[in-house]
Amino acid sequence: MAVTSLEQITTAIESIDTRYQISLARILPSLETDTQTNQQVRGFKADLVGFQQDVRSVRARLDEIDAVDFLFVANGERTIGIWQWQRETRQALVDEAGAFRETFDQTDELDRGKDAQTIVTHDGDTLQSLAAQHLGSFDEWERLLEANPGLGPGRVAAGLTLVIPQRR
Repeated sequence: MAVTSLEQITTAIESIDTRYQISLARILPSLETDTQTNQQVRGFKADLVGFQQDVRSVRARLDEIDAVDFLFVANGERTIGIWQWQRETRQALVDEAGAFRETFDQTDELDRGKDAQTIVTHDGDTLQSLAAQHLGSFDEWERLLEANPGLGPGRVAAGLTLVIPQRR
């Protein structure tokens, strides 16, 4: 069973990498030409969150493996090789998780807009009034919703910090 676990972990890592490359290939052309849509960026962010969860899951499975379990089928040299493989695989997973986190942060910045500003709301503010003031038209209020997940339409509470996307 443990040998299968090693193979499953290797396969899972390869699957994460393959899915990441496919996801990146889907969005890269639009990023290079600066024609990406919010939907594409958010889809890529969702993929990255999934990849991070997958890496945590694989790491947990890796931590369950004890090379000593292999002593009945392997000699000492083989056991040491398995320990080295575990150590190298753990480090690769840490590196991959860090890269996903960094890519997510960059994608999140892109989603919000590099030059997006933040404001603190005041009593009586509405999304429409804020859109008119900061985006040039009250019709742009839905962009404020997109830039601030969890916010609802209508009046906003005083003291909230909102992200204001770039004017079009």
